Formats: sequence, structure tokens, C-alpha cells
Amino acid sequence: MIRTNLSIKRCFFQEKQRSGQLPRRVTVRFTVLPSGRVSTARVGTAEFKGGPLDSCLGRAFRSIQFPPFDGEPLNMTYPFVL
Repeated sequence: MIRTNLSIKRCFFQEKQRSGQLPRRVTVRFTVLPSGRVSTARVGTAEFKGGPLDSCLGRAFRSIQFPPFDGEPLNMTYPFVL
């Protein structure tokens, strides 16, 4: 679901255009609510925190809808190794 998301791929493509290279590794920390909605998403990799890639990936993750579940919100970390 995450790997095939076009919005996420677009973020990495834009970063390559901006910097001339793809980041080797980027982690994204996000929270999934029981409704399946992503409430927060931020890049955990210091090099990209607060920058354009962080903003883009945050928006892309918040647009993802996971299947609803019972219980508490889930805090997750997803590593992108390119």
C-alpha cells in the first residue's frame, strides 16, 4: 500500500529533481487511527526533517487510508531504502 502509492513516489522524484540524487534511506514515522486514517506523519531522518521531502511525504501519508481496526492508534515507522 505504501510502496505503490503514487503520491509518495512523486515526493522522491521531486527530491531527486531538487537535489540531483535520490536519498539512500528515509524513515517516516506516522500514526494510524482506529478509523484507518493517518493522523500524523513526519520524516524521522535528520537530514530531511523540516524540508520539502518531509512536507511532501507528510501530505502523502496523511492521504493514505488503512483498513479500520479496533484498539488504540498505532505508531509506526516505515523505512524507505532506495
